[in-house]
Order: sequence, then C-alpha cells, then structure tokens
Amino acid sequence: ELEKLSAIMTKNPSLYLEVTGHTDSKGSTEYNLALSKKRSRSVIEYIAAKGIDNERFVAKGVGEEDKIAINQNPDGTDNPEGRKYNRRVDIKILRSNNDNIVIYDVYVPEHLRLKKSLTYSILLVETNENLEAEYFNKYEDDAISNVWISPTSNGYVYSVGEYTKKSDAIPLLNKVVDIGFPNAKIINNLELKKLHDSGTPTAKAAKQKEKEILKTGTFTIQLMALKNPVELSYFSNVSNVKKHLGKDGYTRYTYGEYIGYYKAKEAIQEIVNKGYTDAFVVNVERYK
Repeated sequence: ELEKLSAIMTKNPSLYLEVTGHTDSKGSTEYNLALSKKRSRSVIEYIAAKGIDNERFVAKGVGEEDKIAINQNPDGTDNPEGRKYNRRVDIKILRSNNDNIVIYDVYVPEHLRLKKSLTYSILLVETNENLEAEYFNKYEDDAISNVWISPTSNGYVYSVGEYTKKSDAIPLLNKVVDIGFPNAKIINNLELKKLHDSGTPTAKAAKQKEKEILKTGTFTIQLMALKNPVELSYFSNVSNVKKHLGKDGYTRYTYGEYIGYYKAKEAIQEIVNKGYTDAFVVNVERYK
C-alpha cells in the first residue's frame, strides 16, 4: 500500500497528506500515544525515502482513542482479531488538484465493528436549491439557530440541534413544526452523514467504484503471511495454495479465486474451520 501511495504522490506533486497513527488497547495510554506517533512517522519516513518531500506530510498520533473495531468481547475477554484492525495508519487528503484520488475506509467485518454512538438532530427541510444564508434568521427568536446544511443527491437538507437521547429532541421538533416546518423530523447522525455523502461527487464516484469492485472484482482468501516461508506441502488440508513474495519481505499464501467479494466471503468459513483462523478476503490486485 505504501508503494502505491508513494507512486501516486510522485505523479501528483499537489497531493499533501495527514498521516495518523493508531494502536489497539494493549499497553498504557502514554505508551500507546507514543507508539501511534512512531507508527505515523515510520510511514512518512518510508515514503520520504522514495524521494517525496517531508513537507508534504503532517504526522499525528492518537493512541488507542479512535478505534474502528472492538478490542474486547462483550464479556470483557480479549479480541485479538478486532485489535488488529485498530493497529493502523489512516491517510487523509489535506490538499490535492486531482479529484480522482480517493481514499477508502478500512474494511472491518460486521461482527468486529465498533457500534458508534448515535446523536439526534432535527431535519428542518429538504430543498432542490441552496437557500439564502438569511433564510433562517427570522426564526432565531424561536430557538432555531446554528442551522447546518448538507448537500445530498437530490439537493440540500438543513438540520438543527444535537442530542444524545432521541427523546430530548422531541420538544424542539414540536416547536419547529409549530413555527412553519411541517415536514420536520428527527434524524440521527449516521442517517445525516449518509445523506451528505450521497451528495458529494467524489464520495458518489468512490461508492460506485467500490460497489463495482465488490461485485465484479477477483478476490482470494489469504491464509497467512510469513517472514520465514514454508513449503506448499505445509497446507496439507487445502489444495491449490498459491504463494506471493511481497516487497516487504513477507510471503503470503492464498487459496482460491472468486468473482465478487461476497462469493469469497461465502467460502471463507470452510477455510476457518480447517484451522486458518486468521484467514481473510483480499482483492487479487493487491498481490500485483
């Protein structure tokens, strides 16, 4: 992935990135914060060694705070499979003249995903065209202030307020209906984000591309990655295993090829049952 990123930065000198390191929950808060900063700097140093100017990066480390998967099971026991998704580096575009450069979120299996806390707002109105900034000023005396606008695939939505409990949003909902917003409703932050993302051209293109890849791309099941390679005979209970030597010095072993992500996902349980508990689905293009 870093090789691809360095190649993209070489071709796009206008691309500036924020690199944020993360850790799992093992270790103290202080240790993890320091580790996450080292993690982001190591990525920058690797790419800078390819000739990319250090000034095109901002390094951050947030420790274990911004996790995307569970570190523990509901009963409090350790979940190593979830923790591995939290040991990561995120890339954010700070500046770019190329709108075709898209960064995807890390895919986390459904059973390991962190359940994000919901907040609730009042969706005031949906419009085809952007309203004037002064449109809501006449309602400020009626407690409608700090109105947020979000572009959508159909135009724009305007929302107000933020509550941690849905019931707390009901008094404001009643008020805005009374003063002239009959179609107002309570909406949570995930629904609002989904509406916003649907209206961002880059997000729409990225989503469409991702759907196409998941549907028509070629996927395989990675069994394991080893620094010290083994003979293919090691995989005695799985046939037709392939090996791929990576530039990072690891040899990766894969099983099968499937058209579409979900076909590979259906086959993975059989592989896990054979003892390859760390197996996961990978796009074949990664090995190229």
